[in-house]
Amino acid sequence: MPPKVRRRAPIAALGAVGLIVVLISSDFYAHQFWLGHPVTTAILTSLAAVLVSVTMIDVVLNRRSERKWKLLAQYSLMELAEAARGAWGVLLSVVHEGNSRLDDTADPSQVIEVLDSPARAPILMRKIDAILSDPLRRDELRESLEQTLGTSRQLVSRWGPVLTGSASFSELFDRHIEMIGRIHGLWYFLAFGRRRGSRFRSPGGSHRDDWFVDNLLSMTRIAIRLEDETWTIALRIVPPDWWDERTDELAAPAHAAEP
Repeated sequence: MPPKVRRRAPIAALGAVGLIVVLISSDFYAHQFWLGHPVTTAILTSLAAVLVSVTMIDVVLNRRSERKWKLLAQYSLMELAEAARGAWGVLLSVVHEGNSRLDDTADPSQVIEVLDSPARAPILMRKIDAILSDPLRRDELRESLEQTLGTSRQLVSRWGPVLTGSASFSELFDRHIEMIGRIHGLWYFLAFGRRRGSRFRSPGGSHRDDWFVDNLLSMTRIAIRLEDETWTIALRIVPPDWWDERTDELAAPAHAAEP
């Protein structure tokens, strides 16, 4: 089952509602204060009204704007979800001993089971170590990461302006950026034999292969989680039933009974 994705209400809107509750309830314990300080009462009332108006209007306009481009949002999220699948697929050849084919039947839960298993996880790490010690297989892994990084970079350029302009999707997009940053770091390590920005790190950063293994496993976990969560949000924006009903409507004339 996919994890439940929580819809977080804007903090400012919640704060505005909380302020209204506090001011209303204060009539029961600060009635005399408000009567004795009419100027303060008028100022706080005006400020509360402005705050509530601005925050609530912002929420309404943002939601209305997102509904206007919901198909675009869904399409962009679907592409990001597929890119996340490709990212964790980099590890698939290691888990399945050379079978690198990634299709719809590939089950990420099997990868998670291996990563969570005290018995199987060390075996997986030894397999990765064996790949890193073989120059040919090490280059193949680098090329696989390079292809994944190239795809991810294209998606960042294509969908960044769309998703970062939305309060609903900016956090999710930022987590995809974390995944892409990790992929870049893994590729850089294999390409140049050191971590990115090593000379700016103290005491210079680890250049050992165990750093690569730990970060490859971490990136894989992040990618699996992101694929699941991104698909969940994408299908919530425009439910699959809408597409089916739209298709039936457009194709209806072709199915009309002949006179």
